[in-house]
Amino acid sequence: MKAFQSRFARRSVIKHKQLNVSEKRRSSVSNVYSPSRPLHASNSTQTKMHEEVAEYAYSQDVQDLLQKMCADLFTERPIDAIHYMVNWLSAEKQRREEKEADAAAAK
Repeated sequence: MKAFQSRFARRSVIKHKQLNVSEKRRSSVSNVYSPSRPLHASNSTQTKMHEEVAEYAYSQDVQDLLQKMCADLFTERPIDAIHYMVNWLSAEKQRREEKEADAAAAK
């Protein structure tokens, strides 16, 4: 019974801490965004921004790169996802540089 009570007490403390964190997040967001500083831009501004982002993502192959990295990440499911992504991007950069060097050597 005592073990159950201590487990229950720990859960209560964890839930209380989680609530405090979410309350802090809400208050920090409400401090940044207000009626005079809306969270969302107008539709025309959003559309223009969306088009610019999409153009950049496809012109720089960012979209394909992120899709490949995420596919590998979700397949491997490493414990340290950030470390995995950094290593993956480094390896991809090296692969691209080697490919460019091989193409230049073939000319």
